[in-house]
Order: sequence, then structure tokens, then C-alpha cells
Amino acid sequence: MVKKVKFGLCEWSSPIQGPYVCRFARELGLDGIELAQGDYEHSFPLSNPYIQDVYLKEAANNEIELTAIAVNCLDYYAMTSSDDTSQKKVAVMAVKKAVETAKRMRLPIVQIPAFGKSYIHSEADFQAVADCLRSACKAAAKEGIVIASENALSAEEDLRLLREVGCPNLKIYMDTQNPYINNGYSAPEMIYVLRDHICEVHVKDGREGELSAALLGEGATSYYESVKALCDIGYTGFVHLENFYDQQPMNCCDKDAVELLRKDVAILKASFKSYNETV
Repeated sequence: MVKKVKFGLCEWSSPIQGPYVCRFARELGLDGIELAQGDYEHSFPLSNPYIQDVYLKEAANNEIELTAIAVNCLDYYAMTSSDDTSQKKVAVMAVKKAVETAKRMRLPIVQIPAFGKSYIHSEADFQAVADCLRSACKAAAKEGIVIASENALSAEEDLRLLREVGCPNLKIYMDTQNPYINNGYSAPEMIYVLRDHICEVHVKDGREGELSAALLGEGATSYYESVKALCDIGYTGFVHLENFYDQQPMNCCDKDAVELLRKDVAILKASFKSYNETV
């Protein structure tokens, strides 16, 4: 039997969030969910053991894999700030709690994004993010947890990041739109270069200058070419939908967010159909 790509949904992209997202994903015919840690202002909800157990129960009842936890608050609290700032202290706390959550919930991946306030603009930023990733990798290594960097770097810069962090459990979280919308890079070309370093994938699309704002294949980000590249390198991990189905500019209160998501599920599955068949 050929190993298959699995399809999932980022919790923060779902019109339905919270533990019920597991049932929703099953009804959509998906295989998994990437969880959101939640924000600092609400004490990182997924750090609470009671809430963790509710998610685990719902996932088991609906045969949904919980594949990763995303530390999305790093968009607002900078890994790149000086160590003595409140910004950096929150960023470090968020990563620490995410690793602890992954350990208890047996999640295989902690995704650490470097966008927004954690965007890498300079060599100093690069080194600050590398330090955060290195610390996270060391904390996660004993449990076999992967730390995944999602960033706006080029493929060559990502390879340098992997070398300088120097931890075998550091991987790259690939995205089919971020490279293009941030710096004009080609996601398909990056996939070929990074191939074995990719642990999981986000798919989204958008027209020029629009983030997560078009159904897959209807934007300017070479979605189908990215699918081909993933097939060519033999990728067999999760591919998670990350379009913003209930937000502007994709949805200006004039569309059914659930139906938009259903359309993207169909596009996603069809685009991988030949690769996802078993023999």
C-alpha cells in the first residue's frame, strides 16, 4: 500500500472552533486538525488540562488526528525583542507552554511562526529566532516532538536556520502562499529544495496582496504547482487548509463560510487525487 497524504484544517481557519471542530472536520471528510494554542490574554486556553482532555475525547470519538499546536500569539509578541522586554518574556512563555501542552496531549509537532512582530528583518532577528527554536527543540527532544519553523525566509535561509540551530528535531512548516505574498518566492521551488525538512503543510491562496482570500487554485500563488512539487518529492504528511473562510476579503458577510470551506475540501482532495490513491 502506498502511504497517503492526509487532509486537515487549521482550527483558526474553521468557522467552528473549540473541541466541536473535531466533529466538524469528520463531517467534512477530513483526517485531522492543527490546534490553536489560544492567546496570552486568555491564559493560553489549550494549556489547561481540562480543556486538553475535552479536545482529546472529541478527537478520539470522531477519529480525528490532532497533529500540531500553533503558537500564533508570536504574531503579536516578538521572539525578536530583547530578553528583558515584556514582549520577549511572553513569547518565551508561549513556546514553553506549547511544548508542555504537546507533551501532555501527545501532539507530534509544535509550530512556531515568525510573522508579524516576530518577522525576521535582520541578522539580529535571525539569531533571536534561532535561539528560541534551539531552546524549544531541546525541551521537546526527549518526547520526540518536532519543532516546526514557519517563516518568510528563502529556502537557502531556511537551510541555514536548520544548520545554525543544529537540532535534529527542527523542521520546516511549509506554506503554499506565505513565500510568495511575503517576498515573491516560489513555493513550488522551495518545496523541491527543502523536501525532507518539511514536516507539515498549510495550503491557502489569494490574489495579489491578499492573504488567505481565494479558493485554492483561484489565486496568484501557484497552488497546483505546489501540489505537484509535494507529489514529486513523495510527501506523505498532513496538508491543512488555512484559508480565512469567514473573514474579509474572502467573505464580506455575503457568503456561507461553511460552503466555502466545503468547496476548498473538494478542490484539495481532487488536486491530490492521483497521488492519494492506494495500490
